[in-house]
Amino acid sequence: MKERHPISIFCATACGVGFIPLAPGTCGTVMGVLLAWGLGFLPLPLEIVGILLFVGFSIVVSGRAEQTFQRHDDQRIVIDETAGMLVSVALLPKTGNLLLWGFLLFRLFDITKPFPARRWGDHLPGGLGIVMDDVAAGIYANLVLQGVRYFWG
Repeated sequence: MKERHPISIFCATACGVGFIPLAPGTCGTVMGVLLAWGLGFLPLPLEIVGILLFVGFSIVVSGRAEQTFQRHDDQRIVIDETAGMLVSVALLPKTGNLLLWGFLLFRLFDITKPFPARRWGDHLPGGLGIVMDDVAAGIYANLVLQGVRYFWG
């Protein structure tokens, strides 16, 4: 019998948006844009702590949701996209342009999963594998945004 974790399901589906049948990952990323914008009002050290805590929380609830759905990285689990989006704009000002470019770049890297993202997603167990491929995609997006800001101001 599968375990049921209703609070974890609610959180892992980003307040239920993972149940939207069309592009649930994109919907989870939009939740990340909103959360990133809100975290942008915090002092930078608190923003970083918030992102790290959110990633850790995402790993836990994703693992529990996986037990309920009985499928690794079920498409309804979208908190990983939310966490990855937060990583993509960490240490950056939360302007409309940067949030938009962070969203677009994160989705690009999340869908294409360049090395080692795909490997992490396929080989790490439970919630760790579900979340870490998206964290990797967020890191790639962040590095591109940081580079663009550095070279073109």
